[in-house]
Amino acid sequence: MCSSDLLTCRLIAAIIVATGLLPTLLIPNLADPHRIAKVVVSVWITIGCAAMAMLWLRSQWPSRRQSQLCASAGTLCIAVACLIQTQPLIGLLGCTACGILAAYTAFFHSLRLLAFVWSVAALTVGVLAVRLAASSVSLAAAGTLVVVLINVAAVFVARSVMRLLDMDAPDADLTPLTGLLTTDGFYDDVATLIGARSRREDRYLAAVVIDIDNYSALLAVE
Repeated sequence: MCSSDLLTCRLIAAIIVATGLLPTLLIPNLADPHRIAKVVVSVWITIGCAAMAMLWLRSQWPSRRQSQLCASAGTLCIAVACLIQTQPLIGLLGCTACGILAAYTAFFHSLRLLAFVWSVAALTVGVLAVRLAASSVSLAAAGTLVVVLINVAAVFVARSVMRLLDMDAPDADLTPLTGLLTTDGFYDDVATLIGARSRREDRYLAAVVIDIDNYSALLAVE
């Protein structure tokens, strides 16, 4: 794993740990008959997030399935942590954390998983907005709007970055002089090819190497 990938993994792990700490930090605000149960749930959410963060502290990227499970479990943890809050306004503002997961899902995973994240977030926001509207309709509307804007903006930025990378990727891996793949581009394409093939059916890989002497002179003649 290169230094940039390692830094990315460490950053994701830090975000997961920080997000998981929020329910525990909000324990003093839990004042109702079910406080003990809510405290236990909050602590378990923090522990679960710490366990998920360990996947990103290893020397390699988590598998796609592990990453999808982390995104799904993280979405449910955020929803539960928001719903157990005694003050619905705090829970509603906590739903903004779904924007982080939505951006991550939009960048690394499919729209189906993003739809799951948004569906859970929308259900959670709806429940909290109804609870908050009992005391203040304006706060409920404003809080809901803030959560929606943050989630939409986060996904929009993530998808825009992906489109820019897709536009730059074809030229970045090509040598300007020859139009052929660079060494890094060749290795990436071969790794993708090998990873996409079935190991049971394709057991051999053939490589042809052609070395042309005086290639610059050949280009000058053309």
